[in-house]
Amino acid sequence: MSVIPVDLRIEPLSPQHLGELLTFYRSLSADVAWFYRPFEPVDGATLGAHLEEVAAGRCRSWAVRGPEGAILGHGFIGGLDAVPVLGIGLHQDYLSRGIGRRLMEWMLDDADARRLAVVTLTVMKANERARRLYERVGFAVTGEADFRAPGDSLAMERRLPTVANGDAPCDKG
Repeated sequence: MSVIPVDLRIEPLSPQHLGELLTFYRSLSADVAWFYRPFEPVDGATLGAHLEEVAAGRCRSWAVRGPEGAILGHGFIGGLDAVPVLGIGLHQDYLSRGIGRRLMEWMLDDADARRLAVVTLTVMKANERARRLYERVGFAVTGEADFRAPGDSLAMERRLPTVANGDAPCDKG
């Protein structure tokens, strides 16, 4: 089991982080980009539009930063005004260290505090590592989806957890 570096931090992103986010996406290996490419094309206009959605309150977006301050991972929940869609990606040098799970838990805590009834995502069938993570944090397969080719992916969703009396949990602190 890998040790999660203690000097990582998760922080919200805003339009001022455009350059750093663009650098992160451009640093991803072809293998990582094959599975995780939520923004096409990867350019200032497309990522800028994402961050404007954040500024408008229609999206939440976070960076995982390393000790030097560079973005090592990016996670977001978009579509807050419709059906929320989650995306998460890590730089290839930081896979399989528990960082993805830490970021997922952070984002899902935020979703629960916002009382989002459901959060959805799409994962390529070949991305078994990601699918296992999603299932461990409460996502279930709801059907097939298309990403790079027809039927190459799975649609998944996670419903707002309930407590013993059936009510949604209270907002955190």
